[in-house]
Amino acid sequence: MHNPLQLLFKEALDELLLQGHAYFIRQSYPRGKTGASCKEAFLLTPYLDPDAAQQHLDAIRQDPRKLLYNAQEPLQREKLYKAAAQPAGYRVYLNRLKDREWKPPAHLVAGIKQYIARAGWRPGRGKPINAELSLHFGELIIRLQNGDREIQISLNDLEKI
Repeated sequence: MHNPLQLLFKEALDELLLQGHAYFIRQSYPRGKTGASCKEAFLLTPYLDPDAAQQHLDAIRQDPRKLLYNAQEPLQREKLYKAAAQPAGYRVYLNRLKDREWKPPAHLVAGIKQYIARAGWRPGRGKPINAELSLHFGELIIRLQNGDREIQISLNDLEKI
C-alpha cells in the first residue's frame, strides 16, 4: 500500500496550534501500519472550526477508533503531544503529504492508465494527464485532469485495479 502522508511530530503540532487549530479528528489509518511491531496507525486532521471538525467526525461515524480532540482542554492537548511522540507500537500521521508535489509511483501509474481506459476516457496523444492527490475526510483521492475533463478515484479503489 502506498502511504504518501507524513508522521506527526511535536514541531508540526506546535505549528498547527500556533496557527489556531484547536480541533483534531483522529481516525484509523490502515495504510500507515508499517512493520510487525506496529499495532495500529492513526490519521490526525486539524481544524480551526469546530463545525468542520464535527462534519468530519460525522462522515467517519463507522470508524470505531474515531475521536475528536479539543486542544483547548489541557488533558486533550497532552494526549495530542503524546501522539506526536509516536508511542511504541503506534504510528500517528498528519493529513499532510510527505512531498510538496506528489508524483504517483510506477505501480500506481499503471493502475491510473487502466482506470482511464476502463472509464472510456481518451485524452489524446501528447496531452498530459495531471494527477493530484488530496484528502477528503481522511480518504486519499486521486484527481485526474486533462484539459476541462476531470475524473476522481480513491487511492484504495485504484490499488485494487
